[in-house]
Amino acid sequence: MSIEAGYAMPHAGKFQLSASNSSVWTTAAFTFLAFGCAAYLSIEFTQQAGRIAAFWPANGVLFAILWRRCGGLCPHVLLAAFAGNLIADMAQGDAIRTAVALSATNIVEVSIAFALASYGRLILSPEASTRDMIGYFLLCCIAASGVSAILAASYLHYEYGKAFLATFGKWWGADALGMMIVGPIFLFTSRSHFQAKLKSADRLLLLGAWVFLAASLVATFSQVHFPLLFLVYPALALIAFWGGFSFVAFAIAVVAAVSMAATYVGYGPLALMDESIAEKVYVLQLFLVMSVITMLPLGALVSDEKRAKQQVIDEKKRADRLRLIAENANAAKSEFLTSMSHELRTPLNAISGFAQLIEMRGNPANPKQEEYIRSILLASDHLGRMINDILDLAKIENGDLQIVLEKVEVKKTLDEMEAMARALAISRGCTLIVEPCELDLSVWADPSRVSQILFNLVSNAVKYGGAGATIRLSCEFREAVVRFAVSDNGPGVPPDRIEGLFKPFDRCGAEFGVVEGAGVGLAISRRLVDNMDGRLEYEVPAEGGALFWFELPACEAPDLSNDGQEISAPTSEALDPLSATNILYIEDNKVNAQIVPDALGPLDNINVVVANDGETGIETALRIKPSLIFLDIHLPDINGYEVLKRLRSIRALDGVPVYALTADAMKGARERAEAAGFDRFVTKPFLIRDLQNMVTAVLQKPTAVTKT
Repeated sequence: MSIEAGYAMPHAGKFQLSASNSSVWTTAAFTFLAFGCAAYLSIEFTQQAGRIAAFWPANGVLFAILWRRCGGLCPHVLLAAFAGNLIADMAQGDAIRTAVALSATNIVEVSIAFALASYGRLILSPEASTRDMIGYFLLCCIAASGVSAILAASYLHYEYGKAFLATFGKWWGADALGMMIVGPIFLFTSRSHFQAKLKSADRLLLLGAWVFLAASLVATFSQVHFPLLFLVYPALALIAFWGGFSFVAFAIAVVAAVSMAATYVGYGPLALMDESIAEKVYVLQLFLVMSVITMLPLGALVSDEKRAKQQVIDEKKRADRLRLIAENANAAKSEFLTSMSHELRTPLNAISGFAQLIEMRGNPANPKQEEYIRSILLASDHLGRMINDILDLAKIENGDLQIVLEKVEVKKTLDEMEAMARALAISRGCTLIVEPCELDLSVWADPSRVSQILFNLVSNAVKYGGAGATIRLSCEFREAVVRFAVSDNGPGVPPDRIEGLFKPFDRCGAEFGVVEGAGVGLAISRRLVDNMDGRLEYEVPAEGGALFWFELPACEAPDLSNDGQEISAPTSEALDPLSATNILYIEDNKVNAQIVPDALGPLDNINVVVANDGETGIETALRIKPSLIFLDIHLPDINGYEVLKRLRSIRALDGVPVYALTADAMKGARERAEAAGFDRFVTKPFLIRDLQNMVTAVLQKPTAVTKT
């Protein structure tokens, strides 16, 4: 395995080495010149203090080229750096053997630094985190430089008798300082960072900080009388605060270049020291090291803070975009459900309505026909319940389901449920036992939702219990709650399916069986119970089967005899039935328009007139003066709300109730209808007996009462 293959950097594109790739040789040539010049100048700066330079930026330059440009330990670039270092050493008077040894030591240092950074998975780029920067300083600057310092000090000690510790310390300090100052400029900064900062609101403050730094450097290093080195630190701190890591790293490099150049020609605070150049170099190294270890972390913290703020802004924008997408998707879903609800309910109403009419007027001599009709009614009822369940689930998920709490009598609810569910149980060959409620119990709940929950549980017990199953429905008072329980002696729920029992569309493995259903009944029931401050759970009875129970808050039965208001007995005039028996049905669907007249035909003295659009309906209402108006909301010319508004403006029709008869069962439909002034909201499909009872109740209402 080659060096490059072994240490290829995981965070940048791998540099391809081939003779046809001219950029390889361009990079190698640049490295040769840059490394050689940096090495020569570094040695020249401290030639009076001995062989080892006080500041060695060459290794930092080479590391940055390999990491940012090559993406791996490119042999061509390493060889070019070695050649440049070798020539620089020999130009300074080193023997060939010494030049080779020390040049090789520098290549080893950079290779070790690269390997440590790669295996440490450091991200050495402008997007680097504080962890990555700390890793660079510890692994690449300190650890790798320490290894090369040991090698160089050992060679110079055995070859020339140099003091090992002194040589080690000077080499280590020079190389580590070079990596610390030069590396960050090329690794952690980018042109875009500089350009963005120069366009920001802080650019004038940053410019002022640079002017302050320039003035401090001039005042400190252009004279030999005053030790003003302390002026540099405030300027660096301001640059770190206003410019962040990129600018302060560049500023430290400027300070290093100016301070070394001034010291080399005998200017600056170090000229006041009556010491050798070696001691002055140590002091200069200490000054630069302190600048690095204090200002670079400050700049990194500032950059991290600004990056974090920008991330918060970006995340907020992203959250806003996602929220907008979710809202649009939710609106589209609601629109789709509204449309599908209307489109499904309209033909379903026709199927159910005509089937009911045929059942009412069917031929008893044809039992097969009666069986077909009952199957149609059962299927349409099942489809209607599935549509309602899916719409309820959508409303619950959107937080749009409205719960109206009131006092609900438990005994009455159980009696109604027994009447509703007994036929279903018999049709499946099951036995339904409703245990009598001996106590006068009541709960705070939505009565329609309590019935819906009970029917879901009973119908599930019938469907999943199987033929011959016994279903028990009971209730009991427990402290402040009333517990309703539905149990069966069927096969129960498989243990591995209990966890998903209340998840929507989870049918406990019966998806491909004979049991029909969408698998949303239990999910809806639990959420309905939760919305009524109760809880719904499942248990496995000791004798087998399945047991579902839910609890609702119990209440004391209030005295509702007069509700705090006086109720005067109506006069005989007020109790007279409406003089007219015309009923107007405004409906554009001709199939559904046939159902209401036929459904109300058995009632005495009822004449149903049908109008197929809004304008015709208004004209017909003026002509026949109906006692009741059924109005579809979705009409081809003008919608039902506009028709209602115009009907209410006609004085001759004052007091005539108008019922909305529509397939729209989505969120807000009932509320919009009531707010518009409809006296009642009826959704399709409907039961003919319910429609007949509705009309009978209207014809018996007092005529002197006006809706306010």
